Amino acid sequence: MTWTQPLCQPCRTRDERGVFRRIPNDHSRICCSCGEATSAGIYIRIDPASVPYPSED
Repeated sequence: MTWTQPLCQPCRTRDERGVFRRIPNDHSRICCSCGEATSAGIYIRIDPASVPYPSED
């Protein structure tokens, strides 16, 4: 599991944890917070064990 997790825009707006970074992204990922597909390119550095939908890569 990686500590860099994708996040959708609605969850980013609600979430005040951690440091966020926007990376240009042309494919869909699963938001680590809500499990919805996102291509927003927003990533958070967070312990993957602390989110309900952690990304493996």
